[in-house]
Amino acid sequence: MRILLTGFEPFGGDKHNPAQRICEALSESKSEHWDLRTCILPVSFTKAPIALWQAVEEVKPEIAICLGYSAKADCFVIERIALNIEDARIADNDHYRPQDTLVEPEGALALETTLPIRALDTHLRERGIPARISYTAGTFVCNTVFYTLLLEAQTKGYPRLAGFIHVPALPEMALEKREQPFLPLEYMVSGIREILEFLIRG
Repeated sequence: MRILLTGFEPFGGDKHNPAQRICEALSESKSEHWDLRTCILPVSFTKAPIALWQAVEEVKPEIAICLGYSAKADCFVIERIALNIEDARIADNDHYRPQDTLVEPEGALALETTLPIRALDTHLRERGIPARISYTAGTFVCNTVFYTLLLEAQTKGYPRLAGFIHVPALPEMALEKREQPFLPLEYMVSGIREILEFLIRG
């Protein structure tokens, strides 16, 4: 089964992005059940959708999961809704800060993930893996990528399963920010692998 897993480069002054590190670790992971391709996206409102579109066109995945880092996340945050809105509190890595703009001028106000999120959330909790469902991916680049992915799936019919998951900081990132939640890289890699295996089986 063809799978596309994407992450993001570091941004906002951070030296690391856990989404990127997870992708890099899993890119070396072998399984008889999947053909896994990874892609690291720029933290850019204009460049990230293009990079994602190119990756989807190249891989034509049956499953596509985009990963993003959230400083507020303390577990695997499974996103349900992507909004057709770009409204940035801070600038992206291109120093662009859109306000009250649309991801797709002719698109629907919101699109919903095609992942079986309730079953996935239950599956993770039963295995002691911390997770929760979220109803907004924000209005930064993560949401733009999420909306773009769902629009691609809706338009082209692939990927069949498409979604977005926010992950917490790495321990080395949390050292510089008091009281910030974090998870070890190895734990997050194992958790994302469990998610992919569940989606393949399901």
